[in-house]
Amino acid sequence: MTKKLKAERQAKIIEIINNYTINTQRELMNILKEKGWDVTQATISRDIDELRIVKVPVSTGKYRYTILPIEQSEEEIVDKLRYRFKEAVINVDFGGNDIIIKTHNAHAPEIAVVIDKLSWPGIMGTIAGYDTVLVVTKDDERAAEIAQQFREFLIG
Repeated sequence: MTKKLKAERQAKIIEIINNYTINTQRELMNILKEKGWDVTQATISRDIDELRIVKVPVSTGKYRYTILPIEQSEEEIVDKLRYRFKEAVINVDFGGNDIIIKTHNAHAPEIAVVIDKLSWPGIMGTIAGYDTVLVVTKDDERAAEIAQQFREFLIG
């Protein structure tokens, strides 16, 4: 597929995400197909990653896809993380240089994405499951400091 076709498809995906409440990749695929774009689930998955599309909870208790803003200040990222922690995180613990963040069901990927956007020097990266985020830090001391900061997000 040419870069032009990919850019056009991704532009259509952005348009769909902004104008429809999309809950699943299958829903996105079906709407794309209705609009003349026959793509595979693997292509949709890659596009979602490249376009920084994440699932977020909505007031009905369901989830929808949304596009993360490309540029945010560190302060905006921390504020978003603090807000999301209060709503989505159950517990923070650490051992060695690893921090484990337990979330309510299906919130781990969004928490991991926001943490990945932080420019905190002690964080090497994250891995998200369904309700657990693993944050890998450079050393035990930094893990303790960052875990404490995350715990403060829960109470403050």
